[in-house]
Amino acid sequence: MKTLLITLFLFYSFSSFCQKKTIYDEMYSEKKYEKIINQEKEIFEKNDFAELVILAKSFQQLDLRKKALECYNVILTNDENNIEALVAVGALFIDFRELENALFATERALKYDPENKNAKYNLAVIYYLQENMDGFNQYINEQLELNAKNYDLIFLKAISFFRTQDYKLAIPYFVQIETLNPSNANENSPNFNFHYAYCLYKENQFELAKQKFTISSKIEDENQINSFYYLALINIQMGNKIDACEAYTKAINLGDITLTKEADSYCDGKNDKKNKLVDRGFKISF
Repeated sequence: MKTLLITLFLFYSFSSFCQKKTIYDEMYSEKKYEKIINQEKEIFEKNDFAELVILAKSFQQLDLRKKALECYNVILTNDENNIEALVAVGALFIDFRELENALFATERALKYDPENKNAKYNLAVIYYLQENMDGFNQYINEQLELNAKNYDLIFLKAISFFRTQDYKLAIPYFVQIETLNPSNANENSPNFNFHYAYCLYKENQFELAKQKFTISSKIEDENQINSFYYLALINIQMGNKIDACEAYTKAINLGDITLTKEADSYCDGKNDKKNKLVDRGFKISF
């Protein structure tokens, strides 16, 4: 089984910023990234920095990181203090694991906008990826003293416990998040529910884990297959063979044919004995 893979994909880099609205904002909010990219030539000719940022973020959403970097280079060459571009390119450098460049861009953004929520978040991630856990914890604690209800940083605090596989220590932070921001428990927040469910699963709290995995399984994202997979394992432990086989089938139908042998062994087997829990890992995302 694969070991747990900790890779940070910073969705906050692509969230809304205070900026001049453009004709492409609605397209971006509707995830029409290809349509925006089709207007690349026109956007560059207009040289409108707000539109260029939308174009760059569209490239990022489609994992065309080099094209995104080209856009940010144009923006920052002409407007070196463009806060939105600094924050977004900082996140892009994080994705490239160019942490010194990421730190430079992020700190510059914070210089001109000290309360920028996204830059603060990315700075914490940089400390995390630098394995500077003293700096990470000190920074998080300082920020939480200023704002004890900062959902983003509490979430990062929870995720940091994945580093040492201290799932039991992570759970109270997820509970705190759910208390502070109940909307993150609904079907529009798959990442919260998936990571919370995973911690519960690792701590054998199967009933609640099943609830959270069920929520995350309804969202079409990179963790949907894993949600069904862990639902299958939990149902096996709970003796729910029909539900377990249904979860296996959904994971396989979504494209994970590697589960076929495991599913057939359990679902077609004459013996209903419980399988040993396994952990195939997943990529942490936000």
